[in-house]
Amino acid sequence: MSTETDPSKIKKRKGKCRNFEGGECVKAEVGEIQEILSNELFVCQDCKQPLTEIASSNSKKALPFIIAGGGVILLGLLWFAFRASSPPPTPKVETSQLLVRGVVNQELKQRFDPGTAKSFDLSQSLPSGLKLDTESFHIQGTPTAAGETLLTIKGSNDEGKLVVEFEVTISVSGAAAPTTTSSNSGSSSSSNGQGEQVVSPSGAIGEVFFEQGSSELKEKQREDIQEMVARLKGEFRDCNVVVVLGYASRDGEEAENKYLAEKRAKAVANELTAQGIPQKKVYRQSEGELNQGRVDRDLAQDRKVTVSVYRD
Repeated sequence: MSTETDPSKIKKRKGKCRNFEGGECVKAEVGEIQEILSNELFVCQDCKQPLTEIASSNSKKALPFIIAGGGVILLGLLWFAFRASSPPPTPKVETSQLLVRGVVNQELKQRFDPGTAKSFDLSQSLPSGLKLDTESFHIQGTPTAAGETLLTIKGSNDEGKLVVEFEVTISVSGAAAPTTTSSNSGSSSSSNGQGEQVVSPSGAIGEVFFEQGSSELKEKQREDIQEMVARLKGEFRDCNVVVVLGYASRDGEEAENKYLAEKRAKAVANELTAQGIPQKKVYRQSEGELNQGRVDRDLAQDRKVTVSVYRD
């Protein structure tokens, strides 16, 4: 017997009779569910009125998944539509540190790199006697009182977008007569018009050299920094300011070299604090290109970071 003629092999449909008027159909009154072979008329077996089909159990089970899938697709379409209509995110501006040191009643002048900024906002006023020159990009003037001032300078471009940000520390000391003393290590201490700087014969307590185009600290650089940390915790432990200056050689674009010098200074400053030097004592600054190298083979000497210490 073929599938078409064998009732056990033919699919069935379930339904309820729609005939409720006058009690003409017993099956409708009791709400009896009727099973009709799919190859037969889908009508009530009693009154022959059309049946209202009842979904199979498999269809009922699948319905929540179908609804959920449709919801996920709808949410995805809404998300992509939102992203397409939203403006691109503003790139994060990295904050640079700027240390300005001076002496009461002595002229002070410190330049900062404006990048593409055309206007500047200060979080608070500069110390008495100082001003921000937005044409030459200098903090300059003659301070009239000793003290330390912390402020932020934010620079925006023509479109009003933030492009540069500086955390500025202005440290002004009282006038002092030049002095020279000796330390246990043979290093000298002298007043240099910016507070008392403690230096080695080379002008800094240490230098860290980098490969061309790189700001990555490798084993040799970390060892050099470790030696400086030992001196900072030992003979220079009473110095309360550590100045980290980043440099780059003159090969390449000037703007890129300025950024590279900043990255080098940041890498060394972070390693100093990681090795135990308090972050509040460490100030970093990018000096950009250093043109001491006279020929190409000398340029490696310009790809460096210097570390100096001060005692106020």
